[in-house]
Amino acid sequence: MKLAAKLYHLEGGRRSERVAMEVDATLRDQSKTPIDVVVLDISSTGFRVSSPNRLEEGSRISLGLAGIGMNQATVIWRSKNVYGCQFEAPLPQEDVARARSGTSVIAGDFQVLPSSKGRQTSDSFKKYPPIARTAIIIGSSAMLWTMIGAATRAAVG
Repeated sequence: MKLAAKLYHLEGGRRSERVAMEVDATLRDQSKTPIDVVVLDISSTGFRVSSPNRLEEGSRISLGLAGIGMNQATVIWRSKNVYGCQFEAPLPQEDVARARSGTSVIAGDFQVLPSSKGRQTSDSFKKYPPIARTAIIIGSSAMLWTMIGAATRAAVG
């Protein structure tokens, strides 16, 4: 009995298909310092990133991408300012697709709290007439500039 099968060998012996992209992201090294980077491609097992900062091979990093959040990874290789990194835990395909779209919008079911039903907040903002609000703003500004002037004279004199 014969079975027909297709074998797929991904480039370079990779375990998952890469998705080309050019998305801004934030990377944090072991010191937790944020570094602005550009993600060049991503797969469920890793990513390739361009960074102005030097990253050491074998160092642990965190990559923050819109839509999928922060994920731990290890720097595997480097070529000039481009780095290949492997995620500690593979990403679900949905996260890879969301990272490619660069969207961080998440659908939510927001409900009105019972305490806010029927309450009218617009009237509470009309507490003072416009002339009174204008006088409060001008008076507060004059008082603030008077205090700044007095502090400056005390520091200089």
